[in-house]
Order: sequence, then C-alpha cells, then structure tokens
Amino acid sequence: MNVGGGGDIANMWVKGSKSSDWISMSHNWGASYQAFATLGGQSLSFKLTSYTTKETIIARDVAPSNWNVGVTYQATENFQRF
Repeated sequence: MNVGGGGDIANMWVKGSKSSDWISMSHNWGASYQAFATLGGQSLSFKLTSYTTKETIIARDVAPSNWNVGVTYQATENFQRF
C-alpha cells in the first residue's frame, strides 16, 4: 500500500459491491493485508483508519469486478498530511 503523508494503518476493511457489510482485514506482512471472504466477481471498496491521526477514509470501487491477485490498483483518496 502506497500512502503519502500519514499512512500508518491501524485498521482496514474491505467491502464487495454485492454486500453492505464491511469485512475486517488482518495485517499479514509488510504492506499486505488479508480478508477471509469470498469477493470474486465484485468491485472492491476499502476503508482505512490511520493509527496516528485516527482519521478514517473510504476509497470506493478501487478494484473492478474483474480484479486479480497480484495486480496493483490505485485510489485517489488519501490521508491528510499533518
């Protein structure tokens, strides 16, 4: 995950386009997070909370419904710089 400014992630969630529920993700290693959910065929939105500032941002429809593992997707949302 490439974040400019404040970017120490405290919590991260993912939501598929076919769901109204946010699914908590766990920190795997480095900048890798994982969610134990079936999300194939859905566009993905992400919600992140900064550890330092406690700011929460939502990046909607970051990955399209035909997303693939190992591909990088980029959102325009970012944490504010303090």
